[in-house]
Amino acid sequence: MIINTSKSKIYIKEYYKSSQTPYFFIHGFTGSSLCWEDVIHKLKIHSYTIDIPGHGKSEFKSLDEEYNFNDFSNDIYMVLLELQIKGINLCGYSMGGRLALKFASAYPNKIKSLILESTNYGLSDRNIKSERILDDNLLSKMIIEDFESFVDQWESNKLFSKQKNRNKKEWEKQRGIRLSHNKIQLAKSLNSLSLGIMPFLEEQYKQVECPIALINGTEDDKFIKLGKNMLYANIKAKQYIVEKACHNIHLENTEMFADLLQEIYCE
Repeated sequence: MIINTSKSKIYIKEYYKSSQTPYFFIHGFTGSSLCWEDVIHKLKIHSYTIDIPGHGKSEFKSLDEEYNFNDFSNDIYMVLLELQIKGINLCGYSMGGRLALKFASAYPNKIKSLILESTNYGLSDRNIKSERILDDNLLSKMIIEDFESFVDQWESNKLFSKQKNRNKKEWEKQRGIRLSHNKIQLAKSLNSLSLGIMPFLEEQYKQVECPIALINGTEDDKFIKLGKNMLYANIKAKQYIVEKACHNIHLENTEMFADLLQEIYCE
């Protein structure tokens, strides 16, 4: 299903429809709604997945118009309004987790629980933010000029080094998803939703009142540390460390990730 908002066309898909409070899944950069299917079919719980604008079947209506984190939050609000969804268990991975946190801080009455996989609440240092923007601008240029080389480079990141061995089927599916994107749309998504552009949400995160699950892989030292900072910042938070996984836990250890979501499910 495609839902039109003021600045984008949002693709959303529903699974296992029921009267329960649904899960709402947001993928990471270069992913798509399809990345969550294996988890959802293991859960067999009412769920929705979306494509972030610039990914999959979601697109920006204008490549020239500014788009930011507030726009994405407004888009999701409009999607929930259109579908008459009152509350969700919101789960986001990496970039999707940052977008999920921004939405939760903007529309707390819509969130029953917040699940953040390999996520942080942004950068506080202006110099580091500026450096990240420059880095992402270079990546955006590479996406447009040599897309396949960009995908190869992206997949060579040490955070993803064991994915192919641990879950070859989903790794191959993920690569196919990455290569299928519209490169101009994807580049705009990176420029618009860069970590360097993201507002620093520490104070907003501290005020989140719903249950929060912070999920990290045992081999992702950086994000374990970030997760511990987030654990101490909000009394509602619990941190879960998953064995045999690095950054993308739901791909590398799908069974354990699904079990965790089943455990922390909030009706």
